[in-house]
Amino acid sequence: DDTLTGGASIDRFIFNTNDEFDSDDIGVDDITDFVPGQDVIFLHKSTFTAITSNSGEGFNINSEFAIVTSDADAETSAGVIVYNSSNGKLFYNANGTAAAFGSGGEFANLTNTPSISEDDFLLEGDDTINDPGGNNQIIGSRGNDSLFGQDGDDTLQGRQGNDFLFGGNGNDSLVGGQGRDRFNGGAGDDTLTGGASIDRFIFNTTDEFNSDDIGVDDIIDFVPGQDLILLGKSTFSEITSDSGEGFSVNSEFAIVTSDGDAETSPAVIVYNSNNGKLFYNTNGTAAEFGSGGEFANLTNIASISEDDFLLRG
Repeated sequence: DDTLTGGASIDRFIFNTNDEFDSDDIGVDDITDFVPGQDVIFLHKSTFTAITSNSGEGFNINSEFAIVTSDADAETSAGVIVYNSSNGKLFYNANGTAAAFGSGGEFANLTNTPSISEDDFLLEGDDTINDPGGNNQIIGSRGNDSLFGQDGDDTLQGRQGNDFLFGGNGNDSLVGGQGRDRFNGGAGDDTLTGGASIDRFIFNTTDEFNSDDIGVDDIIDFVPGQDLILLGKSTFSEITSDSGEGFSVNSEFAIVTSDGDAETSPAVIVYNSNNGKLFYNTNGTAAEFGSGGEFANLTNIASISEDDFLLRG
């Protein structure tokens, strides 16, 4: 029974024994600081054999992941992976709605009780490729790849599959290709190209907003109503809207037509529809943006709305 603390940046928590699930082999691990929308729980299907969803992000068979509010409900859930949102326990349920968990059981406890979703899981990605350092080109395969840059100005290409691309430091170029891809440019001024299908552009450092940590990223091909901009509320701490799609506090998002109007807008997240710039405004109607500033530029000047945002935290 281990204690896992990720710390800053994007972390992966891997559950894989190379054999079928055995509670003696896997234990129950405490994950102390899981950040939804940023960190990922990797489940290997050779261990969690009741999972039939395809490898990749999330569960393409939606019924295989469930959220409940009691351990008793977890036992009788139809889900294979079941999360108790009231205490952070994560269960592998190998016998469906019958009592107990069959050959499964609890395997993790998210001690900070975060609001996770199926998108926070990755089922045995085909490739995980880490940048050894320097200015590198990292190219994925046809599978579901996780590509990680480090220092330097890197080029990451996911190609086919549902890929996760993290730029690290430097001014990076991240290209998803086909599939449902996720992007986090990290520090530096990065260029993010989603490609086909539904993509997520993640802005979350686990710390409060700092322009040096987040940079200004160019998003080349944002498609409103399809792609999503994910904002971590621990980074964009002035946001008080509930986690989920859109802004439950409508006044926290505004569209303007000049950078000057963006500075003096009462909104927290402000989009200039004339040039595609996206701002974080921490000081309301006062001049400039306080401790915020520009953090993204939708270079195709997409006609976005509040529904194109996903808030996490």
